[in-house]
Amino acid sequence: MFKRAVVIDVITHPNSLTDQLINSLTTDQSEYALNRKKNKNFLKKLPRNAIIASFIQSKDKFIALPFFSSHIGFPLKPNEEVWIFEDESLSNRSDDIEFFWVSRIHGLNLYEDANYSHPDRKYFLKNNLQNKIVSIEDLNEIITPQFNNGPVRDKSYNSSSREIENAQNNKYKSLNISGQYIIEDIPRVTKNPGDFIIQGSNNTLIKLGTSSSVLKSTDLIDIQYSTTQANNKIEPYSGSIDIVAGRAALSQNLGIVKKNINYVKDGKIIFNKSVATKAYRNSFLPIYNEKGQTENVKDSEYYLGSNRENIAEGDSDFLTDTSRLFISEYSNGDELLNYPPVFYVDQNGEQIKSLKNKKRGFIIAKSDEIRLVARKNVVSRTHSNTNKLEFNDKYEDETGSIKIIKEGYNDLSYINLESNGCVSIDGPMIVIGDQKRAQDNGLGNNIFLGNNAVEPAVLGFMLKERLEHFMDQVVLGFNKIGEALNQLNEHTHAYTGPAGITQPPQQGAAGTLKYVNIEIKDYKTEKSENTEIEGENKSLTTLTNNPTGLGVIIANINTIKTDLTKILSTMVKTN
Repeated sequence: MFKRAVVIDVITHPNSLTDQLINSLTTDQSEYALNRKKNKNFLKKLPRNAIIASFIQSKDKFIALPFFSSHIGFPLKPNEEVWIFEDESLSNRSDDIEFFWVSRIHGLNLYEDANYSHPDRKYFLKNNLQNKIVSIEDLNEIITPQFNNGPVRDKSYNSSSREIENAQNNKYKSLNISGQYIIEDIPRVTKNPGDFIIQGSNNTLIKLGTSSSVLKSTDLIDIQYSTTQANNKIEPYSGSIDIVAGRAALSQNLGIVKKNINYVKDGKIIFNKSVATKAYRNSFLPIYNEKGQTENVKDSEYYLGSNRENIAEGDSDFLTDTSRLFISEYSNGDELLNYPPVFYVDQNGEQIKSLKNKKRGFIIAKSDEIRLVARKNVVSRTHSNTNKLEFNDKYEDETGSIKIIKEGYNDLSYINLESNGCVSIDGPMIVIGDQKRAQDNGLGNNIFLGNNAVEPAVLGFMLKERLEHFMDQVVLGFNKIGEALNQLNEHTHAYTGPAGITQPPQQGAAGTLKYVNIEIKDYKTEKSENTEIEGENKSLTTLTNNPTGLGVIIANINTIKTDLTKILSTMVKTN
């Protein structure tokens, strides 16, 4: 037979079991004295998560151990109701515990909450229920959620105002040994019959179920969902694990409609604050309680006078959840993310959409910040159970590494952060940056290679083309100079002077210059296709001469022009 009890305190650590506390539990005059005597030294051996509690009907104080082994730790807080199992064979022993707590008692929709349950609110239902349904626009005051947990909860409790007052005045005093916990408003979750859910007290959830997420828009306040994921069509063989922290964190701030209203307790207005009257996306309706803290409206018809439930409350949502890890056997993960198109560039330079929107196995992680860290100090684990005290663990010579690998043959690709600090990136083609971000040459800030990178990258073919054009013009200039020198060498004026008739023309300083035909191209475009340089072919006669003349200079320029391609990178290409 299970019995109901109220938690007075939770023993979170054995160090909290002081001599003063032990005396409070074993001294007859103490208000915390246990109903059945226990040995003081034995009580000092109580484990973590044992509780000090009182039965609701008899009000006897007792200690209870967790029913389940230490592999499972259920949440339980002071003033919550708990199921107690008694092993009667141990009831007369002063050196053993006969009571075991199983779990917190599940309550009605009026007060059931994953963070903190307020079971005594059920006694206010008869006296304080708003029996008229009004529109939310006409509602000007609401009942204030109260914390009335107290010891006066037996069969004679008839919800009279006097007994309610006694319950308020006789709340359990805490022994102040429980660990820290926070009471905060959190959304509820709807599950399918086959789902296994583990839910923490502060908006954390692990769901082992199926891929039944609903495609959602990116609008936080324009869509109110008429269904929940639990009622959605389930794909066969779509087992999934959903790990979420901070469900509906974004929509809770932006996806609710508020109204200022009077909060009433015992017929008196205690304050004027906001209350949520409508919730969008996966958010819930928050309300203030008598402590001035917000909590979830467990029953909107009771508090607000009409059903204002958001049926999609607490559903997992990649847009609004703070942190989420989704592991699925079969689902359309790209559709769940609902991203704008993401592209990559193939080997032909074509832009290809990379979000495929296919149903298959998926792992998706999303949060505000994500870190993947490989440890710098890796400890060797070579000891066995028989020598762990004789030998110390040692740091290994190599540190950890991170590897991201896409399997394949010719299409294998990977990013490796090796243990020696080297970064390796390989694949059939590596594209950095997006064509949509391109600006005028030299003006973009898309890619920075190296620390303090400030100089724009070189467009190789364009540089080669312009240098070739410059060299062609230099060769052309030298040819003009050579032609002028040839004409100068051949030019004479015959005249008769004192010495007689002048001599025939002689070879000048420029030497004998020969002409060689080469082909040049006029520079026309700023961008070239592959290695072909656009331009208009022309024939240019180039002068050559002995190694000490203009000819060798022209020949050297032509050699440099021919070898320009060799100075370009064989690893990096850009637009």
